[in-house]
Amino acid sequence: MTPVNMAVGYFGAVGWHEGGHALTALGLGGRDVTVTVWPTRDDEENWHLGLTTARFKTSEFSDFDRTLFNTMGPTAMWVGHMATRGLLRTGYIPRAIQPTLGWFSFFNQVGYYGQAIMGLARLDTTDLGKEPAWISAVMLGGGLAFDLLDFLTDTPNKYFGVLFGQEFYDNDEEKNFGTIAA
Repeated sequence: MTPVNMAVGYFGAVGWHEGGHALTALGLGGRDVTVTVWPTRDDEENWHLGLTTARFKTSEFSDFDRTLFNTMGPTAMWVGHMATRGLLRTGYIPRAIQPTLGWFSFFNQVGYYGQAIMGLARLDTTDLGKEPAWISAVMLGGGLAFDLLDFLTDTPNKYFGVLFGQEFYDNDEEKNFGTIAA
């Protein structure tokens, strides 16, 4: 199941990222919003792992709106990673979907850090590369703080093992009911 979980986690993370852009575009009054979760090229022939496009009336789209649109994809990935890690650690997620959620969290984490690092490197073909460098620095610092705390307060077997179904997050203290068969 690992290849299936990886694929679902990857495309889920790309869709989550692009969904962050799309919801922001709709909230800002965009029309003709389209989302692609496959690798594709934009109008300038730059490759992207996924792409969201929208049309705006030029007079109604400010620099602040552009910053919101560009940053909400990476922000969605950070929220997806944090929320998934939190859900796994509650111990209430069924074992069958824990590896899928683990891969979803992993790809959101990798995508988030990739966006922040490419933003610091000023790659203007990326979301954060189009914004001031301090935004990428703050996002990178926040992500590292969360992940360091998460990693240090978890066991490595569970943190990485859940990806391959070797270790699971179960709430053993809450299992007060059992069946007896004779």
